[in-house]
Amino acid sequence: MLPSEPHQSLSDGIECLMLLAGAPRPMPVGDIADRLGLDVIRARRLLQTLVHAGLAALTSERRYRLGHAAHALGARCLAGSGALAAALPVLADLAPGSSIELGTLWRDEVTILHRRSAVGHLEAPPRDPLAATRSAIGLALLAWHSADEVRGLFTAIDGSLKPVPGFPSYGDLVEALDHARASGHARLLVSSHPHSQALAMAIGDPPCMAVAVTGAFSDDQASIIAALRAAVARIAAALPRSQR
Repeated sequence: MLPSEPHQSLSDGIECLMLLAGAPRPMPVGDIADRLGLDVIRARRLLQTLVHAGLAALTSERRYRLGHAAHALGARCLAGSGALAAALPVLADLAPGSSIELGTLWRDEVTILHRRSAVGHLEAPPRDPLAATRSAIGLALLAWHSADEVRGLFTAIDGSLKPVPGFPSYGDLVEALDHARASGHARLLVSSHPHSQALAMAIGDPPCMAVAVTGAFSDDQASIIAALRAAVARIAAALPRSQR
């Protein structure tokens, strides 16, 4: 929810930082300004402030990337939230034979924090964020947003609805979110594996993250949902009070 008197410079600076965090390579100031809808002068001032704080760095090609202080900030945020410490012991035993992901939502994108393969191997999470509507984790977390908040994420500057990745129409997304709210979990078919599906539940109230189980478990879906619900409850109980 937007405060009555938001600090626009702080908000724009956070947007710059998040954009750099998800960028696969250093970005010129013009591209950053275009992506964020800012004029170049304002974008440069914000980036120079981030450079001064060590959160961004300017390369010899005059492009911007994350600074070393951003790594310290990320590590402190994860450690301070207690999210991974609460979740990892529980996820280690969840749904053997299925893949497991733990992720969080920023606007309309999902960042994966932890991933375990179906054979039990830990895998490096993807560097790039995922479209929330192409992720069961994203759907589970979007379901906690109000209808107006969700619509705002997919409304263009001219007021028209933007395409929704992974869905034929915005109405289909609304139906999927309504189902997630009613059932307590999000469900998404995995297009690359015709017989697989992902089931996800949000953790916390309001949620700070969500966990997804992916596999071909049509016959025992009820037991997977029950195991997922129990795991989510255990993780939520282990979170620090500030994150519940």
